[in-house]
Amino acid sequence: MGQGACQAIEDAYVLSECLSKYKTTKAFSEYQNLRLPKAHQVVKASWIIGKMAHLSSPILIGLRNQMLRLTPSSVNRKQNEQIFKLAKI
Repeated sequence: MGQGACQAIEDAYVLSECLSKYKTTKAFSEYQNLRLPKAHQVVKASWIIGKMAHLSSPILIGLRNQMLRLTPSSVNRKQNEQIFKLAKI
């Protein structure tokens, strides 16, 4: 998905906001509470997309391609909104 650098920038932003609002120990605790669910979501989505992109069976490739054609754009839009949504600090 190419989200590594994006997530690093988001990490830096969220950490700086937490450090500006809380004492150090509390800031890192809040940072972890805010970022961990999103990080897991991005890793899981990347893993699934990677597996689908590297299928080798012609039957599975055909099924994947058909599913992608039939998937409404609203589903893709919703997934992208989840990836690009910033945590509320």
